[in-house]
Amino acid sequence: MKTFEIKVLKTSTHIYLVEADSLEEAKEIDNFHPDNVGDEVGGKDFEDKVSLHKGNSNEVLKNLDIHKIDFAFIDGGHSYQTTLNDLEIVYENMKGKKGTIVCDDYQDASYITDVKKAIDDYVKKKSLSLRVIEGKFAVIDI
Repeated sequence: MKTFEIKVLKTSTHIYLVEADSLEEAKEIDNFHPDNVGDEVGGKDFEDKVSLHKGNSNEVLKNLDIHKIDFAFIDGGHSYQTTLNDLEIVYENMKGKKGTIVCDDYQDASYITDVKKAIDDYVKKKSLSLRVIEGKFAVIDI
C-alpha cells in the first residue's frame, strides 16, 4: 500500500500501517504543526518508508510526487479552499487506478462546515460516489 496523509494533529495513520507491515511507502504533510513533523515516529525505524514534509499543503502538496499512492487520508486545513485544493490534487494523482480517499471532519464537526461543502462540491463536479462512515469520515472510492 502506498499512502498519503495530510494531517493537523500528532496522530498518524502511517504508524499503524507500518506496524502492520502493510505499508510500502508513505508521504505525510503537517499543515499546522510543522515543528512536530516526525515526532510520532521518533525512536522507531520508519525512515525508509515514511517521508515527512513540513508546511502548508497549499504550497507543499503541489510539489510532491504522489502519483503512485492508492490511499489518502486528508485531515488538514478546514477552509473551503484548502480542503478543495487538497482533494483536487490528491484525486488527480489517483484517478484511473483503484484507490481510496478518506476525508476527516465531514459530518461530526458542525463548526467546520466548509470541509463538508468543499467535499460535496468536488464529488458532484467529478460525479464521484461518496459514503460516510462513523458519522465523520467521507470515503471516496476511485
